[in-house]
Amino acid sequence: MDPTADYHITIVNRSSLSLNNDGDDVVLRDLTGAVIDSIRYFPSWHNSQVADVSGHSLERIHPELPSNDRRNWSTSTHPLGGTPGQQNSIFTVSIPNSASLSFSPNPFSPDGDGHEDFAMINYEVPATAALLRIRIYDAKGRLIRTLANSEPTGARGSLVWDGMNENREKVRMGIYIVLLEALDASGGTVHSAKGVIVVAVRL
Repeated sequence: MDPTADYHITIVNRSSLSLNNDGDDVVLRDLTGAVIDSIRYFPSWHNSQVADVSGHSLERIHPELPSNDRRNWSTSTHPLGGTPGQQNSIFTVSIPNSASLSFSPNPFSPDGDGHEDFAMINYEVPATAALLRIRIYDAKGRLIRTLANSEPTGARGSLVWDGMNENREKVRMGIYIVLLEALDASGGTVHSAKGVIVVAVRL
């Protein structure tokens, strides 16, 4: 920001400021009245795969793509339903070519000593909006934990695994298979990826 420039900031502080759930027009103007941006949105722009979008805002996927292109909008994936004043939860710079998984750290040691007790499961899916399912299996193919089940997501995200099974019991040392499945909201395509994560004991 240029400290010598003349900037004008308007802060709107009204608890009654709201938009209609069934669609509305939004026009952003500068101090001279010139239109900076505008949009006419509709509830049909929500992720069609999300059964109940109540309490969830529409979010713009990328600010440089057209405002009135419905493909540039979808349902917020934030747990609170929106991200006012923050980067949109579904913001995407580019769409990955395929689904993928990565883990950090790997191996990890969920023994409660404060060192590498949790693993970050990072994922990418080739979709701007999708429903995500991530399940963890042991080496014998038995399901031990479902981390996400039909949760809305953007093209990228992360989840934390604490090394526990569904019964909140610490899993044994060994190799575990992480399976990602993502249902593309626009085309109905299911994207999938697998990865191996290792639970170890710190020596």
